Amino acid sequence: MKGNKSVSKKLLALFGLALLLTACVQTDSQEDGEYISVSEVYSKPEGEYAPLVVRMSTFDIVTESMTAQMENEYVSDYFNGVVDLTDEVVYFVRDTDDGSALKEQIFQYDLNSRVEERLTDDFVRTRQLIPTRDKVFFAATLWDMDGIRLGFYDKTTKELHYWNEDLDRQVECFCVDEANQKIYVATYSRKESEENSSKLGDEDQAESEAPIYTVWEVDFDFAQEKELFTERSKWIRMLLVSENRLLMLYDEKAGVDKPFKAMEYDLQAKTRSDFALPPFGIRCAAFSRDGESLYVVSLLPDSPSKLYEYRIEDEACTLLYEAKANEVIDSIFVR
Repeated sequence: MKGNKSVSKKLLALFGLALLLTACVQTDSQEDGEYISVSEVYSKPEGEYAPLVVRMSTFDIVTESMTAQMENEYVSDYFNGVVDLTDEVVYFVRDTDDGSALKEQIFQYDLNSRVEERLTDDFVRTRQLIPTRDKVFFAATLWDMDGIRLGFYDKTTKELHYWNEDLDRQVECFCVDEANQKIYVATYSRKESEENSSKLGDEDQAESEAPIYTVWEVDFDFAQEKELFTERSKWIRMLLVSENRLLMLYDEKAGVDKPFKAMEYDLQAKTRSDFALPPFGIRCAAFSRDGESLYVVSLLPDSPSKLYEYRIEDEACTLLYEAKANEVIDSIFVR
């Protein structure tokens, strides 16, 4: 029992941080049956200090069955891997183990040939990744500069491209509308965030103030960008998009263990309104392809990770999958 308790504590410690940092994604593709890419983290029964492992699987919506596709060593509190059945590949991160600070490089694993290919060389940390038909979008910290940048890997040319040269513009999270070739990005000023954090010791400020977040609409080639709105009092944690609906999941205070709240931005009417989430804490979420539901992963103390379908119209939840004891659903992806 001692070993099991140790594993549980290890998982809880790691994912306490991941709660605020995990980003979940949704894109639009109708070529295959709808599925959910699910990443689960667990520890093999090899003793108290056994390494954590990431199992990347696909959950079939119709048959409600889970199929394991690949396993990899757990290396990141942010992004570990995603299965893309359209191209029959798995994108995952792996440390280079070369003794340098270069870690969390992006790799591609072909599910048919079982051959893997390294896609990046100069990343320090990979925060988020979304594959599309021709490109793989990512948010990452690079070796030669601080901060988190948005970029994409071109599948044809195998070249990397980056959005925006303003290094003070820190990327918090992003989502992709593949059908309309748009990316939605939440950013904030690194300088402002550092200034706010430096005030933590002041008697008149018990906690850090949220920086001013800006949400942008960017085209797939990074040629055009448009500012949609700014948010001055919320900590944006996740963006999700489906047709004209852009969801922003946020914390009202930093470091407070309370469920996310959500706001909906109508991309056509350019209006904002509150959006009701499930009545329990969630780790991450993704729109269904038809936009009528959210797939959400629960985050409840002393309870297994659970994957639900949350119908937006009547706010009803249906349990789809429950992780085993001492296993945690790290992230989900719908394409």
